[in-house]
Amino acid sequence: MKRINIKQSFHNKKFKYGGYATLVTIIFIAILVVINLVVEQMGIKVDLTRNELYSLSQQTYDILNDLQEDVTIYGLYETGREQTMVTEILERYANRSKKVHIEYKDPILYPQFAMQYDKEGKGVGVGSIIVESGNKFKVISQYDLVNYNYNPYDPTQAQAESLAIEQRVTAAIDYVTSDKNPMIYTLVGHNEDQLPFIVKEQLERENYTLEELNLLTSDKELGQDDTLFIATPKRDITQEEDEKVRQFLEKGGRAIFLLDFVEEDLPIFEDLLKSYGV
Repeated sequence: MKRINIKQSFHNKKFKYGGYATLVTIIFIAILVVINLVVEQMGIKVDLTRNELYSLSQQTYDILNDLQEDVTIYGLYETGREQTMVTEILERYANRSKKVHIEYKDPILYPQFAMQYDKEGKGVGVGSIIVESGNKFKVISQYDLVNYNYNPYDPTQAQAESLAIEQRVTAAIDYVTSDKNPMIYTLVGHNEDQLPFIVKEQLERENYTLEELNLLTSDKELGQDDTLFIATPKRDITQEEDEKVRQFLEKGGRAIFLLDFVEEDLPIFEDLLKSYGV
C-alpha cells in the first residue's frame, strides 16, 4: 500500500491554489453574511427588490405619499446627453408627488454646482444624481445605479447584474427627509478587524452612518436605536467597558458580535455573551 505524505500534500500545487480559492470563497461568503446579518438586525427602512423598467414599487409610493418636505433631485448630465432610462424613472417620482422636483444641471455650463456637494473631496462625476431636502443631501454616483454580481474568487471583480435606480433614489429620499438616521458604532481599542469596504459601502447605501467608538475614551452615550458592532477583537474588554455594553443592551440597544474564541482568550466577552444565552 502506498504511503501518503500528509505534510508534503500541503505544499503541492493543487492544494495551494485550490486552498486559496476555497479560502477566498469562504471570506467572500462571510462578508455577505455580515451584510445580511447587520441589515436584518437593524431593520431596513427601504427594501426594494423589484427591478421593473419605468415603474415604481409600492415601497416607493408609500414613502412619496408620506413626504412632508420638498425634495429636489438633480441629474448631472450634459445637455442632450441625458440617460433616458434614468430620466424616465425620475420623472415618475415627480408625477407621483408634488413634493418632488426634478432639475438637470449641465456640469459644463455649471462647473461649480457639483462642488458644493463634494464633501469628501472625491469629485461628483457626470451621470451622478443628487437628492436634497433642507440642509441634507445624498450623492448617488452613476456606478451606484447598477447592482453588481461579485466574483466569489476575486471580490474586486464585478459584473453588472441589474438596475438599481429606484433602490438608490428612494433610499436617498428616505435619508434626506428623516430626522435621524440609524447609527452603527464599531468598537475599537482591542485590535478589532476593520469592516471590509464592501460591507461599509452596502450599509451606507442603506442609510446607515458608521462611526468608530472607544468606550474608554469617549463619553458618547449609545441610544436605543443604535447598534454596536464588535468585529473579531484580539484583546478582551475591561470591566468598565463590559458595564457600559450591558447598560446599553438593557436599554434595548442592539449589538452584533464577531468573535474568534479559538485564537484568543476573552473571558469577559464570553461572560457577557453567556448572560444573554449565547
